[in-house]
Amino acid sequence: MLDKTGIIRRLAHADAKATSELERWRGLADPDPSAFAESIRRYVLCKFLLDDEDPVPETHDLRELSMLSVEKAGRLNPNEATLLDVSRHCGSTSSHMTKKVLLLMALAKHFDISYAPYDTADIETTDELARIVGEKVAEKAAETAAEKAAETAAETRGDKTADA
Repeated sequence: MLDKTGIIRRLAHADAKATSELERWRGLADPDPSAFAESIRRYVLCKFLLDDEDPVPETHDLRELSMLSVEKAGRLNPNEATLLDVSRHCGSTSSHMTKKVLLLMALAKHFDISYAPYDTADIETTDELARIVGEKVAEKAAETAAEKAAETAAETRGDKTADA
């Protein structure tokens, strides 16, 4: 059983592992959907502290994964498990919904993207999550490319104007 220091170390390790899982996708205009979906799934497993389970859960269902995560936290010393349970601060929201919202927020922050509420309300699996995030990552990459192209065009026009 982990003590407070062990839990903090475990959380830091899982966060670093989750971040490294996504780092290669940042700014990629057209991520391979199946590889991206698998990375998102591994990211979720890390964030839910399920990446070290033996065997690793095979499900892609976010509700099942969040329930497994809560169950795992429940096996800890109750005084230490409070470090893993944020739902007590979220107005009686279920742990599943809290985990889903925090997951969406973390992905949005990592990729510097945003979602419309209607885009995310019905997400039930890691594959659906990957599809939505992949679309937003591709949109962001296209916007960035368009901005760079416009800057280059403006600089080129500025250079031609200065030469004239």
